[in-house]
Amino acid sequence: MCFSRILTAAFATSTVGALALGAAMFKPDPVSAERGLDAPPQVFSAGNRDHILLSGHSLTDQPYPDHLEGIARQEGIAVSWRLENVIGSSIQQRTAGGLVRLTDEPYNVLIITEQHRVLDALMWSETVRYLHGYHHAFTTANPAGITYFYTPWISLSSLADPHPWIEYERLALPVWRCVVNRVNDKIGAAGRKSHIRFIPTSLALAELVARLASDPAFGGFEDWNAADRLKAIFSDEVHLTELGSYYVAAVSFSAIYGVDIRQQRPPALLDARQADALRLFAADFMQRYRETKMNEARDCKAPVSLAFASHYANYVARAYPREGSYLITELLRIRNIVRFTWRFRKGLE
Repeated sequence: MCFSRILTAAFATSTVGALALGAAMFKPDPVSAERGLDAPPQVFSAGNRDHILLSGHSLTDQPYPDHLEGIARQEGIAVSWRLENVIGSSIQQRTAGGLVRLTDEPYNVLIITEQHRVLDALMWSETVRYLHGYHHAFTTANPAGITYFYTPWISLSSLADPHPWIEYERLALPVWRCVVNRVNDKIGAAGRKSHIRFIPTSLALAELVARLASDPAFGGFEDWNAADRLKAIFSDEVHLTELGSYYVAAVSFSAIYGVDIRQQRPPALLDARQADALRLFAADFMQRYRETKMNEARDCKAPVSLAFASHYANYVARAYPREGSYLITELLRIRNIVRFTWRFRKGLE
């Protein structure tokens, strides 16, 4: 696509217009089948021991790893973990700060995440390059190690109305998947077989919130209004409560180990009915997700369409409003649509 056409489309006055025009202007490129990003790497049994390195920020902070450890314990899997958390950090920043000495401890699982604004992270923090580099260092230290990319979620633009956020996360997930696919292409091209796998935490949260917003009979929340239900999961626009952290830990465990956790006991510190309902939802979500996504071909030749760049820029402008005049805000939004579409017109690097 030529630059002038991108610029013309970016000036569409409404989100709907920009999305429609973007869909028309970008024709899907030939697709290739994804590697098995979602399949558990092997069958696990009682007695397994895993030492996990968690490289992330506030979205992977405690109590998330505590709940992951507790869920594993009930399945007879001994999990220990170490946090490499830097608030608000990108993989690039964590790498620049000096990687954890991967040879000091025998880590065999790496869970790693990126900053949560996907196109900004790809453009300014070079996610593909630094995820590839971190994974390479990890698997060099332990060739049998397995890396999982934990998809971060963006801030809710409104706690009163989560539907724009739900829509955004559903659209953003394929981009995150293509990020991992692009890194895996690089790994394969180098003759290595240690591909990165995928934990769809952002989509799992979005689907939970959608269900809580639409199902009055959701277990443990029957008499709760929509606002209180959201507050049970989120402590602010992006961070999770204890219950929300338990849910993403259940999703993560299911993604990593493929073990049915429906019969587990809930943690004593949580409301038992709510925790049970969320754990069941996590197990059902991962089952549905694998059935529909595991071997599905994706368009990763041009994963950042004009439609998505427009939706992303519009959502970010709403979720992170700037001070200043309407004109300046609109010009910045248009600039970002053009910048992202042009930068990723040939794919991810």
